[in-house]
Formats: sequence, structure tokens, C-alpha cells
Amino acid sequence: MHGCLRLLSRPPAELYSLPGYLHPLEGRFLFWLAKRVPGDGLALEVGSFKGKSSGFLAAGLPQGARLVCVDTWCNDARPYDPPRDCLPEFLANTWAYRGRIQPR
Repeated sequence: MHGCLRLLSRPPAELYSLPGYLHPLEGRFLFWLAKRVPGDGLALEVGSFKGKSSGFLAAGLPQGARLVCVDTWCNDARPYDPPRDCLPEFLANTWAYRGRIQPR
């Protein structure tokens, strides 16, 4: 599976440098998975943190599809970082895909 993802999934390179705990192969898989959403489809991500996985998902979506990102935006589920408002950082990190992402 790793080899297939490396060959068949080419997310934008800038996504790999976003802050977050997502492994590069997980990002490739999310990008590949999002490509399977119908053109008028809706994808849902529960727990979006700083937007790294959201970026991979949104980049893979076909034209017309949308991604709804649900989070408390308080960073209250991460054991490695103190609680704080992470919505501004999420919005900055996903700015390139703002037309496809609906934070909730």
C-alpha cells in the first residue's frame, strides 16, 4: 500500500510543512481518499486541530466538493499542547483551500 500511495498520490508539497502530528503517508492517504468524493459531495472531518489533515483532504477534493471541519477550536483534546484557541491558526494553515472548507 505504501508504494501505491507514493506512486498514485501527489499532494501539494507545501502541505507537508504545516504544523501537526500527521504522518506523511497518512496525508497521502487522506489526499487519495478525498479524490473519491463525488464532485458535488460533502466530506466531514471531526477533530481538525491546526488544519494539516484538513489541507490534505481539501487539496484532494474534486471541484465542487466541500469539506466540513468540526472541532471545539480550543485545543482541549491534545495532550502535547496547552489548551488555547487554535481556530486562527487553522484558518491560516488552510487559507489556500478556504473555498472548499467550512469550519464548524
